[in-house]
Amino acid sequence: MVRLPPVLRNVSSLFTSNLISKAFDFWFFTLVVWYLGPDDFGSFAAALSLASVFSILVSLGADEVVTREVARSSSLTARYTTSLLSIRFFAGVIMVPLVVVSSLLLGYSSVVLICSALFAVSLVFRYLTRSFHSTFNGHDLMWITALSEVLRASIKLGGGWFLMQSSGGIFMLSSIYILSNLISLAFSFALYCHVFDNTHLSISFIGIRTILSATIPFALSGGLVTLYNNIDVLMLSKLIGTSSVGMYSAPYKIMMGLVSVMSPLVLSVYPMMSRKSDEVELSFLFGRLIKYVSIISIPMGFGVVCISPNLISLLFGPQYDRSSIILRILIWNFVLISLSWPFAYLLKALDAQSANLRASAIELTSNVILNAILIVHVGVLGAAIATVITAAIGLAYTSYAAKCLGYFISNTILVSILKSIVCSFAMALVVLHSPGGLFVHVTVGIFTYTVLCLLMRVLDEEDIRLLREFSPIST
Repeated sequence: MVRLPPVLRNVSSLFTSNLISKAFDFWFFTLVVWYLGPDDFGSFAAALSLASVFSILVSLGADEVVTREVARSSSLTARYTTSLLSIRFFAGVIMVPLVVVSSLLLGYSSVVLICSALFAVSLVFRYLTRSFHSTFNGHDLMWITALSEVLRASIKLGGGWFLMQSSGGIFMLSSIYILSNLISLAFSFALYCHVFDNTHLSISFIGIRTILSATIPFALSGGLVTLYNNIDVLMLSKLIGTSSVGMYSAPYKIMMGLVSVMSPLVLSVYPMMSRKSDEVELSFLFGRLIKYVSIISIPMGFGVVCISPNLISLLFGPQYDRSSIILRILIWNFVLISLSWPFAYLLKALDAQSANLRASAIELTSNVILNAILIVHVGVLGAAIATVITAAIGLAYTSYAAKCLGYFISNTILVSILKSIVCSFAMALVVLHSPGGLFVHVTVGIFTYTVLCLLMRVLDEEDIRLLREFSPIST
């Protein structure tokens, strides 16, 4: 059967770092929400979304390409790393003015304009850092990526807290993004030079041409995904106002925080999926991945629905009480995104990125149409509903594309997923009828779900064998 020695190490390092860095990011975000209030926070979120839309010019969807190619041939490390850094630097020089011009053309306030420019600069540094991360990941050195992310999040949280204590304004809070990403970039560069001391950073036009040609479908797909993830905020800001953006972005951040916690499981397996040439081994790896993602994400969806009011009140205060119902809707976007990831990364590993591109185009088109209709008639809830529907459409298409290539969910895996749904629903009933506050409900939910999964044998003998074989003690 398939052996996965690096996977557990990569999952544990990335999961731990993501848990820490995303906790710090979310802590910073929560402080900003409280500190700025719905109106100013709406401007803050709108500016961040506007800059993020243009980040695809720097991202190019190249991280997966470099990780895949370096994993296949380590001799290309220097060429791909240097080429990607060169591309992203010059793309960043173009991106920042475009963000400023777009802000002016869209008629945003001066606050949004300045903040969006600051966020744009920070994103350039962010993707330059990720150029090194993609190389580390291709060499199964994900612990370096993990350290870099923790450092970035720590600087942002510490700097943000200091600015708030000093009564810093919205511009200073936006600037902390630049500082944290710049320090993370310096750290990653230093580690790259230390680990790959026999390589030299020199511009390779062959590498640049290779990356640009290989990343076209990745860039198009990534651009559509980025636009899809931010179009709802931009449409809300123009159709209703920045205050509605604040009410929507607060629960949306919770949802995306959970997405970030889930991502290490998929990202850690991706390099190994890229190396697999045997269809049986790849199918096994894909099947187990979709199973583990399901049994983690589905109960989280049911659980958040149960604790949403208490969670929103605890994190953001009573001024965001209206965001509770939005979170109850958006949490299913997290579940659907998590379920779609194994299919999407399988297609990337098979060089079938065109399928992901078509899925992204369908999602974006559906999202824009649904948002235009639902926001006008339902308001902020309409944006949340549109997001969930389009995520379901994306999952349906990517699973269909994988099936056309001969990869589908086996009956055994499907039964395990159905058992997880049953256990999650029963857990939700127990939590809803349990007395106590948020902590008690979370504890009861985790305990109930774990016991039910054991009773219904959601994990089969193969799962138990893998856990024993690749546990830290056995390795």
